[in-house]
Amino acid sequence: QVAYETGYYSTVYQPADGGAGMIHMLRVNWPSNAADMDSLWPGQDYAGKMTSMGKTCFQTASYGWRSVAAWFKLTNRAIPGCGLDLFDQSYTTQTECILSHVVDRQEVYGVVGRCMAASASTV
Repeated sequence: QVAYETGYYSTVYQPADGGAGMIHMLRVNWPSNAADMDSLWPGQDYAGKMTSMGKTCFQTASYGWRSVAAWFKLTNRAIPGCGLDLFDQSYTTQTECILSHVVDRQEVYGVVGRCMAASASTV
């Protein structure tokens, strides 16, 4: 999902709508995502970090991956019909609860599969 969302990790910000992060989260969802991060990892003050850092909070490796995990666990409730633990859901449901619609990610899946196969053959 992250490979698809970031154009193969080429961008973690979209100036057209201000979306940022590993899963292109719209600005309106940043506060609830940061609060969900605080719920999952208490004592880290992700809400404060989001306030002071803005989009950078969701772009950094330090916080970006936790932001994705919080979306998978909790923040996906922003999408109507979701509010599920996406780690336990099908690939299709994950896509619907991240993008709000299904897209064909076979190209990304193929690229990752070829990289994994090449890596396995070198071990």
